[in-house]
Amino acid sequence: MKLNRTIAITAASVMTAALGFIGAGAASAATAEPFCVDRVDVCANARGSSPVAMLIGEGVTGYWYADETHGPAQIQQAHVDLCLQLDHDGGNVIIEAKCNGASYQKWQGASVVENGQIVSASYISQWDKNLCLTYNESREILDAVTCNSAWYQVFGS
Repeated sequence: MKLNRTIAITAASVMTAALGFIGAGAASAATAEPFCVDRVDVCANARGSSPVAMLIGEGVTGYWYADETHGPAQIQQAHVDLCLQLDHDGGNVIIEAKCNGASYQKWQGASVVENGQIVSASYISQWDKNLCLTYNESREILDAVTCNSAWYQVFGS
């Protein structure tokens, strides 16, 4: 009797965890971290700015789920239902918008792996596969331009 109840409780727990994971979306598989240009102290601001401001070090607010391993996926702000969205009509700037799973909110991570660990990634738009997330240094914002593997298109820790 105890064995059957233990099996039933275990099965229910596994099903609940699986449903929670599936319902939460692919971004939930990642760890929430600042979304920063690789090896540069400039990170995406998570205050609902439009376009998304890129701030230096101490001004960084918020954490993001950016899952390079299961793409394409949304890049979601931690603890809220806001995702990075390509605003084509706004000049390909990146805005925060309610997550909806549309192609203009999905990004395919192209991971850079060192010593078996993902250390950085470039992000290709699923709405227009020629565009990559880009740190626009002159405007201090996040936008999307033609992918070119430049330092300002590589994000990581």
